[in-house]
Amino acid sequence: FVDRPSIIQGPAASAVDPTTTASATSLHQFIIGDSTFTVSDRYRMVKVVGKGTYGVVIAASDCLNGGTYAIKKIAQFMRHPKVAMLAFREIQLMNKLGAHPCIMGVHELQRPLSFSTFDDLYIVQSLMETDLCRVIHSKEHLSDEHIQHFMYQILCGIQYIHSANVLHRDLKPSNILVNSDCSIKICDFGLARFATDQDLAEGLSEYVVTRWYRAPELLLANVYEMSIDVWSVGCIFGELLGRRVMFPGKSYVDQLKVIIEVVGTPSTFSFCDNPSARRFAGRQLLTRSPLIAKVAWPDVFPHANPEALNLLDKLLQFDPTDRISAADALQHPYFDSCRNEDLDAMVFDTNDPPETSNFDYKKVEPAQLKQLLYDEVMRER
Repeated sequence: FVDRPSIIQGPAASAVDPTTTASATSLHQFIIGDSTFTVSDRYRMVKVVGKGTYGVVIAASDCLNGGTYAIKKIAQFMRHPKVAMLAFREIQLMNKLGAHPCIMGVHELQRPLSFSTFDDLYIVQSLMETDLCRVIHSKEHLSDEHIQHFMYQILCGIQYIHSANVLHRDLKPSNILVNSDCSIKICDFGLARFATDQDLAEGLSEYVVTRWYRAPELLLANVYEMSIDVWSVGCIFGELLGRRVMFPGKSYVDQLKVIIEVVGTPSTFSFCDNPSARRFAGRQLLTRSPLIAKVAWPDVFPHANPEALNLLDKLLQFDPTDRISAADALQHPYFDSCRNEDLDAMVFDTNDPPETSNFDYKKVEPAQLKQLLYDEVMRER
């Protein structure tokens, strides 16, 4: 059913000497435009699937073990230390989370010949066909069954992440990858953190969550709890139901305004006296503007399943203490027809929790960052 996006057709790969190395795992090279890929010779390029500021993503077939994978190249990563740090944190966290059907993991990290030649980072992952943003804003019909299936898997993935005491912190439709069988994988863990990380506890964390999916407590009080992910899931749910962005704010104050225009002005909220609050303009909007009544959800989505709207309301509570958890949301009657008990029961093994990280990434020097990445790439999996 998915309207598959047109794939960027890059220039044909130019063959370079396939016997570049005599290492135990032979490497070969191919050229895509102005980018040279140096990867295991068992991978053969199929096509280019994406290009960005800092890298290129290709689809490649595994001639030895079968299957097709996405290979992302971050070129000259030491020239972009912030990007390299995000990649390092994402790789670390995905490895610690382990495997889950609804979460993007790392299939392989391409090993370089040596530390001195380690200039480019290659991340091999499952290849997905598109993302939820493209699906939502395509012309394809989305039935209630489709939406149920998408939301159920998203919540299963978030339940698993939260059970590991991890916050994703950047959930949005473009970070939900989708296949034509409606299976999904949550991706982009570069901004994810353990809930006990020191920078979160001190309210010092850097920019997080694309504005349209940002919870009120982030707009007003810099509060970091599992509930911020749940709000983002609610925004995604509303976007699926209405085929439009739920809260398209133009600034942080306007973001708060468009939220209140739908969910109403709160009479009180649990984080109103938060000591780390630093959003005075937003508080003025709440306290000095006329009270706005909550809009009835059937007026916003007149054709939606009533059970869907009941769940949406629980996900989009202004006060995070009133917001439903991912685990409780999975038990909602809306999912009775698509429930998968095995998937539903998957939580992180609490007998082997991921170590909490108080490592100060902000103080990492470039040479140390390269060593950290190299050690991670060379680590046995």
